[in-house]
Amino acid sequence: LTLRAIQTNTDTGACEARLTGKQNVLMAFECVTPSTCAINNGVSIIATPIAGIAQTATPFNNLASFVPVELTFDGTGKAIWTMNYLDAGRIALHASLSIAASPPDPADILQGSSNAFVSKPAGLCVSSPDANANCAAAADVSCTKFKKAGEAFNLAVRAVAWQTAGEADTDFCIDNTTTPNFQLANIGLLHNPVAPLTVFPGLAGSNSISIASAGDASIAQTLSEVGIFRFTATAPAYLGTSIAPSTSASIGRFYPDHFVLSGPGITNRVALGGGGSFTYMGEDLGLSYTLTAKNAATPIAATTENYSSAVNGFARLDTPAELNYAAADTTLPFNLTSRLTTGVPVMSWLNGVMVITDTARISRNTTADGPFLLDIGLAPVDEDLVKLASYDMDVDATPPNDHALIATTQIRFGRISLSNTFGSELQALSMPLNAEYFNGTHFVPNFDDSLTPLTTAGFVLSSAIELGQTDGDVQVVAGKTSQLTFNNALLAGNGGLSFCPPGNPACTPEAGNAGFIDVRLDLSTLPYLQFDWDGNGVIDDPLARATFGIFSGNSRQIYYRQIFQ
Repeated sequence: LTLRAIQTNTDTGACEARLTGKQNVLMAFECVTPSTCAINNGVSIIATPIAGIAQTATPFNNLASFVPVELTFDGTGKAIWTMNYLDAGRIALHASLSIAASPPDPADILQGSSNAFVSKPAGLCVSSPDANANCAAAADVSCTKFKKAGEAFNLAVRAVAWQTAGEADTDFCIDNTTTPNFQLANIGLLHNPVAPLTVFPGLAGSNSISIASAGDASIAQTLSEVGIFRFTATAPAYLGTSIAPSTSASIGRFYPDHFVLSGPGITNRVALGGGGSFTYMGEDLGLSYTLTAKNAATPIAATTENYSSAVNGFARLDTPAELNYAAADTTLPFNLTSRLTTGVPVMSWLNGVMVITDTARISRNTTADGPFLLDIGLAPVDEDLVKLASYDMDVDATPPNDHALIATTQIRFGRISLSNTFGSELQALSMPLNAEYFNGTHFVPNFDDSLTPLTTAGFVLSSAIELGQTDGDVQVVAGKTSQLTFNNALLAGNGGLSFCPPGNPACTPEAGNAGFIDVRLDLSTLPYLQFDWDGNGVIDDPLARATFGIFSGNSRQIYYRQIFQ
């Protein structure tokens, strides 16, 4: 800048130097916009800080605030100097110098003022002062969790002075001083997703910020989505000048507020195609439900669609153990979680939604127990401790509720029984085959079972003896409908098992074919219907004998007793 001290040459009328050499000029700066100065000595002339005065029509009435600055005037009366202003705003400079008389020049007071000119900030520092906000180093799911999506956090915009040349964006947040005079309304805010790579940008709670005083401002900002984001502040024209947009460092990681359970359901006896009102202990039942990740928005939480498995692992509920299944009998109540086994479901989140199809079973004890009216629930917790918003199931019988109910069903300790039978060799012989379950006291028929399958391969016929013959051979034609008949699946718990007499596959009346057939029902594929029939601690298949040609009992049999178990 320049300051020139001149006078009119009385002979020629030309301007000429009034001062030369070193002079101590009184100087001050006036704050025009805003009208008061936030930094009292914010202007330096060369290396001398000068004072600021509030906007006034008569600045030279404040000479007591002026500061002497040594300037060197050349032969034309001009002093060239540099200036640095630590603040922003529109200011003007004022200079005054009292000159003693020096004949032929009289004493005089030289005064002058500059035009008002604008000093703008170097840029804007955009940041969040909150703990764990900075995710700049990794900018991926490994960043420490910051805030829940939809939860308020502090976002600050600060106008700053230059620290070094060439600064931009996050450079303005490193040791740059604030320009406290800066005031500007409606600075635009735009959020830009950083990660995951393929994202839904979501919505920000505020799209602008205004700096009213002190050169900075902070707002309670929200983001509706999961992920990591940057914020760009774009200022409108400032006192006729432009300020380049500035972008923050990566802010996050944002994560869901809670999960919501929907569409829960249960399929009894799922391996048999499903159906009925119960499932046996040791048998699989099917579970199905949907989990949705939600943000903290009120009154209606929105789905956080970036919570997905396919985008850099931002879905952090990803292992079956994190589902935290539980089971309880509702009638006692009785915690059955230790006897609950579940499958290994495919856990894949898409746009914040995961549909689960799973299996579960309640194991059998060595001794019969139950029946149970079973509640199955879950309490999912991901690696960020995101949980369901509410629970409606109490597993440990101690308030409050601790799981969310998927479904309720009956669980029964079951078995299939075979009973000895006898009759004429002239007609088919029916053998009682029934599904049973333990009712808490003893076994009773399970009339609800019409799903358990029976196949020819399951009936093992052995020890077939034809009485009164020398060869001891009985022709048993297994698999022939004329030899062995049964219900394709149990009907109301009954097998409908029937045999033709030994050696008579046509099942036509033929006297003299007395004998017996020992029958074992192979339940190796249905182990939950086996039972320890002989009480030796080993689970067995049911066994029974069909005897032909006996009407009033076996003549070789001394005593017969049927044991109910």
